[in-house]
Amino acid sequence: MRKLNAILLVLALALLVYFIHRVGLPPILDGFRQIGWGFLLLLAIFVGGFTLETWNWSRCFRRPLPFSRFLLPSWCGQSINQLTPGSSLGEVVKGGLLASVAPTEAVVSSLILNTLAYAFGTAVVILIGSVGLWLLPFAPLQLRLGGTAVALLIIAGLALFYRGLLRGVVSRLLQRIATQRRPRLQRAAGHMERWETEMRLHAEEHPWRFRQVVLVNLVCHCFPILEMWVTWYLLGVKLDLARCFIFAGVETLAGVVFMVVPGKLGVAEGTTYFTSGLLKLDPNTGLTKQLVGRAVRLVFSIAGALVLAWLTLRRPRTATTAGEATPGEATPE
Repeated sequence: MRKLNAILLVLALALLVYFIHRVGLPPILDGFRQIGWGFLLLLAIFVGGFTLETWNWSRCFRRPLPFSRFLLPSWCGQSINQLTPGSSLGEVVKGGLLASVAPTEAVVSSLILNTLAYAFGTAVVILIGSVGLWLLPFAPLQLRLGGTAVALLIIAGLALFYRGLLRGVVSRLLQRIATQRRPRLQRAAGHMERWETEMRLHAEEHPWRFRQVVLVNLVCHCFPILEMWVTWYLLGVKLDLARCFIFAGVETLAGVVFMVVPGKLGVAEGTTYFTSGLLKLDPNTGLTKQLVGRAVRLVFSIAGALVLAWLTLRRPRTATTAGEATPGEATPE
């Protein structure tokens, strides 16, 4: 798996370098200069969306915790997600950092619910973008059909999976597979059963909470669209709402299809480049817009990675200090 990730990373970097070479550095640097102090505005929009996402995650807990408890794990996890394939390693980091203040069942079930809500919002964005493509007579038919089909399949699959979790179907399925073919899944089935119980209690005690989480997550998906519109505006292009949603839908669809590519390197740039041409916009400006957005996320991710590294280095020192005997204290035999 590591070799595959390394190969994908090299190919993604090569694709990114190809598009930068195709456009040339001078236009890209001119675009960054044109953005200027607007970069701070774009960073503020991204941080605003991140803060709302974090608050939304906190509502996936059956028993409330202070919002401040979620900020650091969410920041570190989001930073890792920006740099790793599948955006899954960051969820592990979130759970690990929050496990010291909440039961494991509550943490894992909240991450599952939050991921389901995020995936549903992703599917809705793809669906809206696909509807926009149907209104363009020159849009490729394969792209229209593919986007619509993927969005509808994701929405239907998520709805069935959520109902299956509440009814304990997933754990029973794992139990059956473990009994018949793979005994190693026995422990996983036990864990899943406890997580399903936690999610079922969450649904019983807060009947409308998950629906609210899904709706708020749809609002969270509007922040990247707003960031995209502001970026185009700062680059001298006034983008209408329809093209904003088409951009968002196509880029999100590409992110789902190529989710194994680390950080979507090259994929996001190539998608924006060709979508710009499809929407009769300058592809060079589109590539610059995508690189500006990547720079915003890179600043956020580097800050989060530094905080995570500081926490990692601090923990052993604390443990060692706690384990050392104080001067004059007797050491047990």
